[in-house]
Amino acid sequence: MASEAKTAPGHWSVFGRTVFEGGGVSVRHNLILAGGGAQAHRHDFEHIFFVLRGSLHVTCGGKTTVVPAGCAFRFEPGEQHQVCGDGVSDAEYLTINVPALQTAPDDGGKGA
Repeated sequence: MASEAKTAPGHWSVFGRTVFEGGGVSVRHNLILAGGGAQAHRHDFEHIFFVLRGSLHVTCGGKTTVVPAGCAFRFEPGEQHQVCGDGVSDAEYLTINVPALQTAPDDGGKGA
């Protein structure tokens, strides 16, 4: 069930609501106002964005990229990132949060 739109701590002029949650996965539908954004932060889960409308300024590893509608990007668990509006128009996007992949110890190539 979808939740009511709200702003997460460390974010400004960003409003989101959860549209799906289950099995450790969550999907949020977000609106970021032109001058909105989030301070640099990191998560312990994989964080995937899909831009529906407008564009986002994404900073990761000291590099800022403009991501337009129709494009997606992702952050590894623990990867520091910052996402902001483009300063011109509002943007709408989805975030998909997936638990960090737990890898099995190396079995020497023998398989399961």
